[in-house]
Amino acid sequence: MGDVLDQVAGTARRRRSTRSRLVTGVSVVVAALVIVPVAFGATSLIGSINEASDRTTEGPYATSDKDEDDSSGDALPSTVDAPIRYAYRARCLVDDTEEGRCFEWRVVTAEGRQYVIYDAGVRTDPGGNQLLAITPDGNHIAYYNTSWSDFVIIDRRHSVPEESELVEVGQRLTKDTSLAISPSGRWVAAGFGTGGRARPTRVRDFTRRHNWTLPRRLHVLAVADDGTVTGTVGQVGGGRPVDLVRMRPNGRVLNRMRLDGPLLAPDLPVAAVTSPSGRTLAVVAEVARPGRATAVRVAIVDAVAGRVRGSCLASLPPGTEVRRVHGWGGAREVVVETGSSSGKSDRVSSATAVEVLSCRLRDIALDGRAEAHPHWALGALNES
Repeated sequence: MGDVLDQVAGTARRRRSTRSRLVTGVSVVVAALVIVPVAFGATSLIGSINEASDRTTEGPYATSDKDEDDSSGDALPSTVDAPIRYAYRARCLVDDTEEGRCFEWRVVTAEGRQYVIYDAGVRTDPGGNQLLAITPDGNHIAYYNTSWSDFVIIDRRHSVPEESELVEVGQRLTKDTSLAISPSGRWVAAGFGTGGRARPTRVRDFTRRHNWTLPRRLHVLAVADDGTVTGTVGQVGGGRPVDLVRMRPNGRVLNRMRLDGPLLAPDLPVAAVTSPSGRTLAVVAEVARPGRATAVRVAIVDAVAGRVRGSCLASLPPGTEVRRVHGWGGAREVVVETGSSSGKSDRVSSATAVEVLSCRLRDIALDGRAEAHPHWALGALNES
């Protein structure tokens, strides 16, 4: 009986041990089936959150590169809360090319926010032509859209890019291309050079969605809110006769005057910019004076009456020169960019407003990134 009891007890122990191992094994398997998916899901969720936090916000204008530097700002959204104060184009420090993120345009709002326009054209020439323009109130931007191969306009408050159809299919832009936008953003005019082989100057009314082709090839300086285009025939500062022309979209010439004589001396760097209405032309020239500081001469031309109203002269700070004339920063001021005349600090520049009647100078504060790059377009600078 003792042996029998021992065998029965051993068998019972083995069964309990086997059952315990079975229960333990099943428990482990069940736990694995529950825990692994949960852990995998949590890991995926965390990864998605991290990926979303690193992803650059994309607007309806373009797709940013994955390697884009966070300091460059987000893509320009369809709604911008504040007026555009100015725009600037970045530049690479090494191996400069007209491609890639180093040349992208960035807009800076009145509140200091920056946004990138990834598909804005970057062609700029020493004469100041650039394929981006902003209305004086900072609400509209016109630029050459490289994705659409056409000029577009956007209202920063409630729109996406609207195509202009000013550039013909297959047309290639040159350094002579000029662009202007009316103060309200209703009109955009584009000139493609004044030579005999250049494409005709074209104008678009975005309210009526209608285009006009002008009978004369103009270097476009301005387009008014009534569609009147102000431009020049001939290159200002090129040493040849230059005519200032004001023309309606239907081709009717309102007035034409010759810009010649000491106003456009061929041996001086000259730039002519018009007021947003196109009725006043400011001809800005840098005057070298041996033994004295360089000066800026501003001549005011009444484009309607066809006569010079007057001029003034302002001395620049010692060791500085004019690098670019950006346009009118208000009703009475022209904005110029000045920098060192020695060439040692050619990447450092500053913006200066010149009062056109008295030539009184006033510094304009821009952030460091705009000051370090030579190409920028003013918007609502006069509001600051």
